[in-house]
This record gives sequence, C-alpha cells and structure tokens, in this order.
Amino acid sequence: MRPEVIDGALQLLRRHVLLFVAMAQPEVELIAQARPRNVEQMFRAAAAQEMAGRRELLLARLHEQAH
Repeated sequence: MRPEVIDGALQLLRRHVLLFVAMAQPEVELIAQARPRNVEQMFRAAAAQEMAGRRELLLARLHEQAH
C-alpha cells in the first residue's frame, strides 16, 4: 500500500516535472541498528526496522515508476 500523496504525485508526472523530497530520519536508523537490551527496546527496534524498510521500498518504487 502506498500513501495517497504518492498516487497523486504519480498522476502529476504525466504532465509535470515533479520534485519529491524525502527527509532522512537518523533517529529511526539509530534505533533500527541498535542492539536491544530488553523487550521494550526489541519492539522499538523492530518497529524502526519496519519503518525504514517501508521507506526504502516506497522510494525504490517511486524511482522505478519515474523512469
């Protein structure tokens, strides 16, 4: 599933040049890469890994569809 803003942006690509900016999230990356020391940190790391993975997948799909 992708956000509605992405679907709208893809429709604009047919007639316009689109500039898409994705901000880095270093705090999410740090949590995703940290070695958990307890159950709470394990869940935080898993959630951060999922967020980072979804972001990378979304950016890859956007790049793929733009070319």
